[in-house]
Formats: sequence, structure tokens, C-alpha cells
Amino acid sequence: MAKIYLANCTRQHLKHCYRIAESNKLSMIEIDSGHQKVVGEQWNQPQVEAFVRDLERCGFRRAAETSRKLTEFSGFLYSVDKPIIEDHIYQGNEALIEHQEYRSASEATKAALAVDTVNRAPKDKRKRLAKAVEVTVEQDIPPREKATGKEVNMQLTIAEDGASDNRTAKLPI
Repeated sequence: MAKIYLANCTRQHLKHCYRIAESNKLSMIEIDSGHQKVVGEQWNQPQVEAFVRDLERCGFRRAAETSRKLTEFSGFLYSVDKPIIEDHIYQGNEALIEHQEYRSASEATKAALAVDTVNRAPKDKRKRLAKAVEVTVEQDIPPREKATGKEVNMQLTIAEDGASDNRTAKLPI
């Protein structure tokens, strides 16, 4: 009988719902941030394989993959028969943060390009009215709180030829 270990690398509480093969019973497992839980202690091999396929459809990644670069990582790991070590959970969290930083920089770039598109001549959309478009992203500090030094502060410039300077830009999360 195989055990499946599930780990949550996000900062949020996870409630994962699943159905066991050969049974229509709906089950749910709750995993706190930075923790792992065990499921499937009494399952046979076909049930384990079906559950692993379901996990992969839901965005879970095999814990051994954390040593490689994880793209589009959801923050959830699984391992069959072996507990997930603490380093894999930390690496998964770092991969998740890196993906979120990349995604936020990508969205800021899309916003800058949208501003650039709007600032074109009404009749001839190819003619630019501005030589350059610059978008600044700054994080507001709520009242009664002090700056930590990790606030978001980024400038993105779209040049006259339409090129942007964000090839390696990341916004801290």
C-alpha cells in the first residue's frame, strides 16, 4: 500500500477535494501553509495512479522537480512513498514567488503597451503622439505603517520603436 504526501508551499490554507477511483465518495484534505499531509494509506496501485493523475491536472508537481526550474508553478507538491523534505518545500515557495514576480512584471508591461496604444493619433494608428511612454508602478504604504524596503517600485519605458526594457524585470511580491 502506497502513501501519498501532499505539501503546501503557498502562504494560504489549502482545501483539496478529490474522489477515490472505484468509489464515488468525495473527500477533502486540508493542508496549512508550509505543511504536508498523508493520504492513500489503504489504497491499491490503480487508485494511487488515478489520484496522482488528478493531482497533476490540479497543478501539483512531483517534489523531486523542485531542484529544476519550475515554470507556472501553483505552489503544491506531492511525493509517493516518501515524505517531502523541508528543503523541497522552501524551494517550491521560492519558485512560486519567482513565478508571481514574473507574472506581475508581465502585467505591468501589458499596461504600459496599452497606454502606448491609446496615445496614438486617432486617424492614423501607426503614428505615435509621444516619443516614449513610461509607466511607474509604486506600492502604497497604508496609514500608520512604516516602509519595509521591500515595497514595489518599478519604472517601465516603451521607446519610440515600440521596444520595452523589461526583459528581466521582476516585481517583488
